[in-house]
Amino acid sequence: MKNENKVNGQLVTMTATDVIEGLRKGKVSVIASRPAGGKTTLACLIAANASRGTPDAAVVYFSLETPSAQLSERIKSLTGANTIQGGNLVIDDTAAIDVDMICQRVKSLKAKKNIQLVIVDYLQLVNCGKRHSEGRQAEIVEIGEKLRELSKDEDVTVVVLVQMKRNGTAEDSLGECDLPK
Repeated sequence: MKNENKVNGQLVTMTATDVIEGLRKGKVSVIASRPAGGKTTLACLIAANASRGTPDAAVVYFSLETPSAQLSERIKSLTGANTIQGGNLVIDDTAAIDVDMICQRVKSLKAKKNIQLVIVDYLQLVNCGKRHSEGRQAEIVEIGEKLRELSKDEDVTVVVLVQMKRNGTAEDSLGECDLPK
């Protein structure tokens, strides 16, 4: 019989202070790995810990791939909570959202709540709003620039999840060439 409590890897404990102080306001942080690398799980833990740690600090999580109900269940199972406490964690699961809408929603929510952390899961699913003749890479650059502006203008931390290419072996190190074009 499998031991359900066994950890398959290094157990890492984060406090809300680690998250808020480790991720700087006005900055964009990137969590990147290949598919099934644990990006969403880490982002869920960050969101849960940040939203629970400071009573008046709120988190908005843009989940472009996972429905909000499923993400909520995942967070509850990761944290051992029966419910997601209070209204400090807002999950927006709008599919095919564009970066301008993300910025607009954050600004709107910030007027109502003390948004401190914005998570975008994940970058390649965010639309730019307009097509670039230079291709998707130019769109990704523009999305990144707009998210950086959002972090500075609204004085929030932005965490962006990035899907790396599938190719390569386990021994390969991740580098810029692994980012999708």
